[in-house]
Amino acid sequence: MVRHQLDPAAIPDPEADRVWRAFPTAAMSAREVRGAVKEYSWDAMVAYAQATLARQLFSRRQVFEVVVDFWANHLTVPMPSDVSWDVGCSYHNDVIRGHALGTFTDLLTAAMRHPGLVQGWWKGFDYTSRNSWYP
Repeated sequence: MVRHQLDPAAIPDPEADRVWRAFPTAAMSAREVRGAVKEYSWDAMVAYAQATLARQLFSRRQVFEVVVDFWANHLTVPMPSDVSWDVGCSYHNDVIRGHALGTFTDLLTAAMRHPGLVQGWWKGFDYTSRNSWYP
């Protein structure tokens, strides 16, 4: 059973695909998000969160969804956030979902090359503020 789960493309998942399509902005590229929602709007990120939860609940590709969640947590781009309003969906789809079961090198390379990590992580924190997470 687990071996079968390690090839998610071989597992038909019509129900999860159907619920994912109910949130069209969740699958958009950064350029498409910029054209579809108001600047700094959280609409696309909220739709992505809802689509992700729905996919996790309804998917037959459970191992894949758990691994996606693991990598999204560890190579995080804050969502929702004003700094990743346009690139967050693309980062999670192209980098995390796209490389979740691949090699760590490919995943890390894709993450470091994606503008979501730069915008969402490095620009997302104020290192001089007393309210900053940085000690």
